[in-house]
Formats: sequence, structure tokens, C-alpha cells
Amino acid sequence: MARSKGRGRTPLKFFMVMAVKNLARYKRRTIITALAIAFGVGIFAATASVLEGFMAESDRNYIDYELGSARITGEGYWDERTQFPLDIVIEDAGEVISVMEDNGYTAAPRTEFRGDLVVYFDPFPEDGSIPVTFTGVDPLRDPEVFKLKDSLEQGRFVEPGQDELIIGSYLADRIGAELGYPVTVVTRTRGGFYQIMDLEIVGIFNTPNPYINRNMLYMPLDTVDFHLEMDGAVTSIMVKGDERIPGTMDAQPLNQLLSDFRVDVLSFSFMNQDFADIMELSESMMSMILMILAFIAIVGISNTMLMAVLERQR
Repeated sequence: MARSKGRGRTPLKFFMVMAVKNLARYKRRTIITALAIAFGVGIFAATASVLEGFMAESDRNYIDYELGSARITGEGYWDERTQFPLDIVIEDAGEVISVMEDNGYTAAPRTEFRGDLVVYFDPFPEDGSIPVTFTGVDPLRDPEVFKLKDSLEQGRFVEPGQDELIIGSYLADRIGAELGYPVTVVTRTRGGFYQIMDLEIVGIFNTPNPYINRNMLYMPLDTVDFHLEMDGAVTSIMVKGDERIPGTMDAQPLNQLLSDFRVDVLSFSFMNQDFADIMELSESMMSMILMILAFIAIVGISNTMLMAVLERQR
């Protein structure tokens, strides 16, 4: 038995010793091969890390400034979201929020709608209008869900009952807006009638989300409710989760909690599906790059070994 064990160990030890000698004998070739493989693996690791960080930061920006951890809408609203309909709403928003808060959820109502931002010469550089997206926010609840208030560069956040709004820094630079400038908003009410609102710019924000900076303006929710004749209804209720990894909140318990209401509970993964598909394609491309690097490494190592063997022949 001892001889059998010795015979079993000898070939392995022999090959290990031979491998070490070959590596030491052809130092330059070994170093070049190792550096080439290390460089390729390093580039792959750096690219994969940057991509992973980009995905995490993108999810965090979506949650902190746009989508929240989950979103509650009227039935069928998400399919029509690009049209910003005011006829698909949450009628009993106050009751829904009360039920959620009683069960430990942090929520904030919002009403989104499209309209034209109209500015006039003096104080603005010139007359003009821009189609943008407006959002009515609860000045008390919204900062508990989103970080918009913390992103203010100038001025203050909107206050309840005031005819005022805050604007993104990019859009403010584009139209030459400053604090205290008056603007006019032209939109349609819930009933489809044209409505004109005269508002004052009280804040300028700059978020890490470029879409928010370019296209979004925010005003008090009760001001929107009055002018758009919403009668207490809202288009969405945004939810802040306590998940450690952005976008991993389980929306199923919330869906069960609100089963008695005519609403849709949308998880972050559902709302972010299009972006997730793009990232999945990027991950597939990274896998292909990894396979190519593995093939190059195999070829490099095989070439080094083959040259070492051939040079040992008489």
C-alpha cells in the first residue's frame, strides 16, 4: 500500500517540479505571458466594475428622484403613462396613504401632467414657450420619499397653497430664469378644459438625474389640485422602501395590503424593465469579452509551454 501511494504522488510532484523549472528557465517569456494575461484580466475587471457601479448609481438616481422604491397608480395608468392622463387617477388617495402609513410605509402623493411653460420678455431675455412636464408634490411628505429638496441650489422648496414652482438648473439656464421671475403655465384640467396658471419661480435645483433637470418642474400639490380640478385625486403615490440594495423592495406585501382599492402596485424592477434589458445586453457582451480573454490566455499559455518543450528536444 505504501508503494502504491508513493507511485500515486510521484507523477504529480514530478510535473509540479518540471513546471516550476520551466517557468524559471524561460523568465522573459513567462513574464511577458503573465503580463499580457494580467493586463487583459485587469481591463475586464475595471470595465465590469464601472458597468456595475453605473447600474447601481442609475437605480439609486431613479429611486431618489423619479420612480421611488414602488409606485401606486390607478388601474391601467402605467400603459398610458407617456400621455400623462388625468382621467386614470387614484380617487381615494388620502385613504390609501393612511392605510400605508398605519402599516409602516413612507408614501407621498404626486400628480403629473403635461403643459407649456410660457415666458415673456422682461424679465426674460425673450418671449417663448416650452412643452415640459409638471408635477404637483406634497411639500411635507415628498422630502421623506425623494431627495429633490436637498438638491436645491438656489431659493427654497415649494410651500402649501402657494402659486409657485421650482425649476431645474439646465432649464433655468436655457430660458434665462432666476429666482422671483414670473411664468405662465398653459395646460388642460381633468375635464379637458384649458387652464392658465400664473406662478413664480422660488427655487432652482440640480439633481444627478439629467432628465429631471431638463424636463421637470414642481409645484404644490394643492395648487395643482385646485387649478386642474382634481377634487383630491392624484395620478401616483410614490413609496420609499428600506431596502439595502437599491431597487430590491418586495412589492407583494404592499399589493396584498391595498387589494381592496382599485389601484396598481408597481415594483421598481417592473418600472425599470426597459433599462434593465439594456443592462442585461451589456452583461452578455461582457461575458463574450471574458470568453475571448480566456481563449487568448489559453493560447498564450499553450504557446509558452509548446516553445519550452520544442526547445528541449535534440
